[in-house]
Amino acid sequence: GGRLVLVGAPAGEALTGARVGAGEAFSTQETALVDPRQPSTYFQGATEIEVGRGRLLADGSEWVAHLKDTGGQVLISRAYGAGQIVWLADPLPLQNDGIALADNARFATLLAGGGSGTVWFDEYHHGYARGGGVWDRLGQGGRTALLLLLLGTALWVLAQGRRVAPAIAEREIKKARTGAYISSLAELYRGAGAHRDVLETMTERLKQSLARRYGSVEAGRARHSAADEALNEAATLMAAEKIRRDRFVNVSRAIARARQEVEGRDV
Repeated sequence: GGRLVLVGAPAGEALTGARVGAGEAFSTQETALVDPRQPSTYFQGATEIEVGRGRLLADGSEWVAHLKDTGGQVLISRAYGAGQIVWLADPLPLQNDGIALADNARFATLLAGGGSGTVWFDEYHHGYARGGGVWDRLGQGGRTALLLLLLGTALWVLAQGRRVAPAIAEREIKKARTGAYISSLAELYRGAGAHRDVLETMTERLKQSLARRYGSVEAGRARHSAADEALNEAATLMAAEKIRRDRFVNVSRAIARARQEVEGRDV
């Protein structure tokens, strides 16, 4: 005495094995507005139903067509025992995208709730089914994405755990020169009269150290006050007409000390 409502072309598979001439389901080219062909409890207050491309061709005269157009039948029904079978060819009137179109909302309410008794829904098309693990339910696209993710993770772990090239040798740090060495060197160059050459060489190396650590000489001088002061004193001394020994020794020591600090070799 119940009523079975089938929605969509694949729903006809539910009639497989039953002694019911189901008919053929197919698709048309476009959506359409369909008017009821005869009065029915499904169209009380619903005069236009917008449907998609699904159509039916009923098998047997037992089926009554409630909605149809030139493309085919949209809603058919037939008696079955003490009950009734209703088949809607296209699910658009009941879907979220179509329930607000035309009189679809009213039609959907009457189709689902018409009559008395309990209403049962089978939403098999949503994927709620027995059997099949997570791997099966992922589908081809999901399985491909998972495999690519695992492969990428493995490559990342391999890259983190192995060295693919020889280790970079540790940079050799030259031994810091002491004040006694600076004094003897200054005396040697003073005797040779090469004070300016020595100062130019030392200031150039200090500038190179500043550029390597801070990106540029200007940035290094702004960040390292001792180096900036040593470079200023060296420039003043090289501009002088005569370079005294004590001034040469002091400025040379200041440059050497500043370079050690810049290179991280604090005395």
